[in-house]
Amino acid sequence: MKSSPDLCLAGLAAWLETDWSEVQLHQFATYANWLTSEGVAMGGIGPQEAERVWTRHVCDSLVFGQDLADRTSLLDVGTGVGLPGLPLAIAFPGLEVTLVERSGRRTDALERLGRILELEFAVRQEDVHRVTGTYERIVFRASLPLGPAIGQAVRLMAPDGADAWFGLGRGPRPVALERWRADPPDPCGLAIEEVEVPAGILDSAVWLLRMTRP
Repeated sequence: MKSSPDLCLAGLAAWLETDWSEVQLHQFATYANWLTSEGVAMGGIGPQEAERVWTRHVCDSLVFGQDLADRTSLLDVGTGVGLPGLPLAIAFPGLEVTLVERSGRRTDALERLGRILELEFAVRQEDVHRVTGTYERIVFRASLPLGPAIGQAVRLMAPDGADAWFGLGRGPRPVALERWRADPPDPCGLAIEEVEVPAGILDSAVWLLRMTRP
C-alpha cells in the first residue's frame, strides 16, 4: 500500500494536471520533515499535527494551486511557517513567490529553509496592511477573517486577470461557507465562487473561495 505522502501527492498531481519530478519530491519531503521539527518548535503547527503533516499541511497547501500554471507571481499572506506558499513554490518552480509574515523568527527560518531546499522565493517580514505592489495570485490559508482578507486582496490583485483564494475549512459544509452565503462581503464587483476539493484527493473535503478579476 502506498504511504500517505505518496497518496496525497499523487492525488494532487492528478487534480492539478501535473507531475512531480524527483527534485520536487525530495523538496516536499525535506519541507515536511522541517515542519515536524522546527515548524513545531516555532508554534507554526501543533505537536499533534506532526502525524498528519502531509494531508493537513503540505498537500492541503497544494489545493491553492489550481490554474496556477498560468500565473507568474503569488503572494502568501500570513504564511507562518510557509503554508501554503512554500509547497506552491516547490510545485511551480517558475513562479515568483512572496511569503509575508510578521514574525522575524519565522521569516529568518524560512530564509534558511530556502537555502536548504535550494529554492528561490522572497520573504518579507511585514504586516499585510503595509504590503505594496500587485500580484497575479494571492492566497489566504488561515491568516485573516474572510471580510478583511477580501479587502486586502482587492487592493493587492494585479489589474488584469488576477485571482485570490481563501481557505474556508474542511468537512461537508464549513461554518465559514455558511456565513459567507448568509452575508457575502462586497468584492467590489469581482466574481466570487466556492471551490470544493473532493474528499478522495485528501483525507476529507476542502473548501475554498476564489475571487477573480477579469
